[in-house]
Amino acid sequence: MAKARVSLARSGLRNSILATPPPLLAALGIDNDTGKGSASALPIDERHLLLLLEAQRIGRIGNWERDLLTNQLWWSDECYRLFDLTPGTVVPTPSLFFQQVHPDDRERVANAMTRGHTLALPYQIEFRVLLSGGECRQMLIHGRTTLGKDGVPLRASGTCQDITETQKAELLNRAWVFATPSRFEGWCIAAVEAQACRVPVVATTADGFLDSVRDGETGILVPNDEQTVRADLADAVSSLLADPARRVAMGEAAH
Repeated sequence: MAKARVSLARSGLRNSILATPPPLLAALGIDNDTGKGSASALPIDERHLLLLLEAQRIGRIGNWERDLLTNQLWWSDECYRLFDLTPGTVVPTPSLFFQQVHPDDRERVANAMTRGHTLALPYQIEFRVLLSGGECRQMLIHGRTTLGKDGVPLRASGTCQDITETQKAELLNRAWVFATPSRFEGWCIAAVEAQACRVPVVATTADGFLDSVRDGETGILVPNDEQTVRADLADAVSSLLADPARRVAMGEAAH
């Protein structure tokens, strides 16, 4: 079998790979001490590692491992990015992780993880994170626990994925109307996304909506008048909810 040693000096990946936890190294066929592939493992090269990292970045999914005896935590580079952190700039810890979790979700997430680790049950948890700029994102963690021969939980490992866009698409696919009261708007991405999901838009005649919504065809635009805008928006939404055929036609025209 060809040697499976990984040459990573030029790509800047060597430190990342050598920091990979032993179970993942074993799966990649890399010896933890020498960086060489084992005779029983499949060969791997730098290109495959780059493809793996690129796949994680595209899918917005990272992997992690936690030693339940020492409480040491390891994140892949994409896990750092999911929490708006630069890979390698901080040491991941359970405390750091829970600092990123939305305060209203922390207790629920902690309890679910503890139960999964204690009972050695696979778990998946949806929760929100608050990024440094104030943005709220939706995450999904999958985890499983490895037990020692004595039945003591030794290690937890799994994935963390940003599912914000997926959930947004699911919500829009169930929606009948997308309404926004904004009176000052640039190019409204949310309105464009709604129309891509066959959802008619009700908005004001702010410049951004004039550019992205065809009044009477893909949605309804009401006068951008501070005194009447709320009532006008409510009337427009009500008219579409009361007329399914028109609502569906607008949605099809928007798609």
